[in-house]
Amino acid sequence: MPKIITITRKLEFYPIGELRNEFYSFFNKHSYLQTIAKQMAYNESVQNVGTINSITKIEKMYQDELMVLKNDTDLAYQDIQNLDKEDKNYSKKLSKLNKLIEKNTSKRNVLLSKRNASARATFQQAIGANESKIIDDMVMESEDEYGVKLKEKADRTTYLYTGTYMGKQDFKNDIKDGLLQGKRATRNYNTFNDLNLIQSQLRDIRKEDDGHYYFNIHGYKLKVVLGRKPSLATQAKQTLEDVISHKVVKVCDSKIKKVKDKFFLLLVLNINVEQPVLDEEKIMGIDLGMDIPAYVAMEFNEKISRAFGEKKELLNFKTKIKKMKDLEKHRSVYSKGGHGRKRKMKNNHLEALRSRESNFSKTYNHTISKNIVDYAIKFRVGKIRMEKLDSKGFTNTKMLGNWTYYMLQQMIETKASKNGIVVEYVNPAYTSKTCSNCGSVKENYELGNRDGADGRQFHCNRCENKLNCDHNAAINISRGGVV
Repeated sequence: MPKIITITRKLEFYPIGELRNEFYSFFNKHSYLQTIAKQMAYNESVQNVGTINSITKIEKMYQDELMVLKNDTDLAYQDIQNLDKEDKNYSKKLSKLNKLIEKNTSKRNVLLSKRNASARATFQQAIGANESKIIDDMVMESEDEYGVKLKEKADRTTYLYTGTYMGKQDFKNDIKDGLLQGKRATRNYNTFNDLNLIQSQLRDIRKEDDGHYYFNIHGYKLKVVLGRKPSLATQAKQTLEDVISHKVVKVCDSKIKKVKDKFFLLLVLNINVEQPVLDEEKIMGIDLGMDIPAYVAMEFNEKISRAFGEKKELLNFKTKIKKMKDLEKHRSVYSKGGHGRKRKMKNNHLEALRSRESNFSKTYNHTISKNIVDYAIKFRVGKIRMEKLDSKGFTNTKMLGNWTYYMLQQMIETKASKNGIVVEYVNPAYTSKTCSNCGSVKENYELGNRDGADGRQFHCNRCENKLNCDHNAAINISRGGVV
């Protein structure tokens, strides 16, 4: 069954024709004014005390029910810890308590969804059409230090209205993400290199006789650069062909982004994707580790397992980048004078190295997450379970940060949801120390103190079960954890 999903394609372009120089001025001017409008509309929404008070009341309505669920879940975890592993009904009792925890977690997610929906509805009612127009008018009539109104500075006020719309939408999304509960800070739009476009401003994407692709914005002719990499060029070309032939469901509000001296169109599209046939009863567990980035196992068939990624590849790259960073820091310290000082101080090599490191990590995690989700689809997995990791569960917190676990988890969740796979997070406690066959716990089973010649094995002293330690943990995670 097809499903409509939203994708973003990054397309490089540059202006051509007689008006090419005017396009640069047009972009710089309106990206600046739009950002100002966006910030003012966001700040005005935040300062609407009546709205915040209304949403706070909604928050309190759900707090009691959430607290009851939390207490029930805590009691279930406590009962699991008090279970006698020698009891012949241990497995049944453990399974019953895990199901109760899973049920409470599901109820909690439903309540949170309802709470967020109520908060958004209350906001929509408080910041209705009239209030929204007041914010728009306030932004338009605001004056700079010379007494010139914002609407008079812009050649096209459409971009100002787009900015106010984006500011109000960002405030709605931040409410959903816990702005009022202190889970995130208010936004500060500190870049002037973005220009949001509404759907109607993206006109006339076409392919001309020379084989190149073009589009227009307010009379400025812009030429698309497909790129030198064959895979990316093919993807960009296919996207443009689909837009031209109307195979996409919808061209949505998009954005122009300026990076250094290059322009990129972040083209947002709604497309139909055929959903894979999945089995909701099939569950896959993922163990994120330091030696192996991700190890998966199937709850319905524990023999099916696979490792994704390699520690050596990522750490070698990070070590190389660190040495280069140290060298650049050394150069900057000793470049107070002498030949080449201007070049050393002018070129921000450190920033380039940080960007290179970030891009490598993103690409590495994109590859792993895609392969994991493809592997899940291959076995028609309907649910993926992962550990809810934080630094409290790791003694080597520096390693946890270097490995970008959170980014990898988010990418897996995003790709899984697009394919209709449900993602759950389980308590990570004792998943590595507990035998997946008999449930016995190995004390002092830590990194550097594991079994096997390679230190990557789990040997159970009780049932003599022997398997890879990451495989053992992934099985426990697929079952919903052990506590």
